[in-house]
Amino acid sequence: MKKNRFYLILLLLIGILTYYIEGYILTTVFYILLLVPVLSFGSILLTYNQFQVSHKVSKKKIVKGDKINYTLTLYNTNSLVYCPIRLKLESDKILFKDQFVTPTIVLYPKTQEEIVIPLRCNYRGYYRLGVKSIIIDDYFGLFSKEFKCLDAVKMIVYPSIKNLNYLPNTHMDVDEVTDSRNRTMEEQNNISYIREYEKGDTLNKIHWKLSSKYNELMVKQYSGEISNEVDIVLDSNKHYSDYELNIALEDKMIETCVMLINYLLIHNKRVNFIYNDVRNVAITGKDYNDFQRIYEECALLEFTRKFDFGKSILEYYYRENNDIFINSNQYIIISNINEDLIKSLKQLNIQKIRITIVYIYFSDNKNNECLEKLNAEGYNIINISYDSDLDTLVEGTSL
Repeated sequence: MKKNRFYLILLLLIGILTYYIEGYILTTVFYILLLVPVLSFGSILLTYNQFQVSHKVSKKKIVKGDKINYTLTLYNTNSLVYCPIRLKLESDKILFKDQFVTPTIVLYPKTQEEIVIPLRCNYRGYYRLGVKSIIIDDYFGLFSKEFKCLDAVKMIVYPSIKNLNYLPNTHMDVDEVTDSRNRTMEEQNNISYIREYEKGDTLNKIHWKLSSKYNELMVKQYSGEISNEVDIVLDSNKHYSDYELNIALEDKMIETCVMLINYLLIHNKRVNFIYNDVRNVAITGKDYNDFQRIYEECALLEFTRKFDFGKSILEYYYRENNDIFINSNQYIIISNINEDLIKSLKQLNIQKIRITIVYIYFSDNKNNECLEKLNAEGYNIINISYDSDLDTLVEGTSL
């Protein structure tokens, strides 16, 4: 800016002198100064049209917490010295937080310049990483031009996977499946619903007529019988705290879901992962081969809007003719407990559903009145701080 001002003042001064004082040298200098902007913008356009840039990340699959290198390479393939170049990068403000300062690069003939930017991926999610715009300065440092650039690398950061030895602080035994011989005669005659065959089901539970009709094994689920199926229900409400705290809280909720789903599928338990994205979404995992599909869904899941989570749960479970259609074992992953949610949980609890509440909290909202009410009513509650390390669970300690 200072150079621009100096140039304009000098051009004005030489123009005045040329007007009042006739002379070859003054006139020549005046016309040279007039040509400077033309030469400057010509050199800027030449540099923009001739130089090349490429970029890449050092890893194909990135997991939260990984350190990666983002490499930019600029090329000069001809015999001219290019104008100084600066780059503006496109990315989430969290990803590049205090990690990168845009350099000024001069490309000499037949050379290339490589910039390696180390990044630590602190949060899971979808990122666009690339060159947002290119700023080229002229040779004299008087003018510059910014050119938009849409080139970007699409990068997915997956949530970290924590391993459990067992489910802590819960009343559900993953090996618990009630045999049909232990049911009363009344229960044997009362079929709750029909489902697909699962590993471990006995032959006397198979509904042979429906199996023949649908050309696959269908199994009778009796009332009073403990299901071998587990629901992981995530409260995907948008949070309105500090931007980075929101991301940390949401990541902890996702990691907790992934941890439970991973453990249950390893133990051959059928899992339903349920969340709300304008409508209720349910993703079923029948065995561990389905884990990757659910894992990728968790990596891209966004908390984009505010909705009534309690109402959403009831809409999902009472979705067929107002009759309950639910599994006996249910984990609810939440970060906010209110009176409406408590009412919804009570309606589910009437059905003798085994509800385990996993409460992810900020340090200032752990001990709220609603949580105390649930504790008083005997709900099984697991508390997890948003900034805790889930690795402690590998040792079998409390959540």
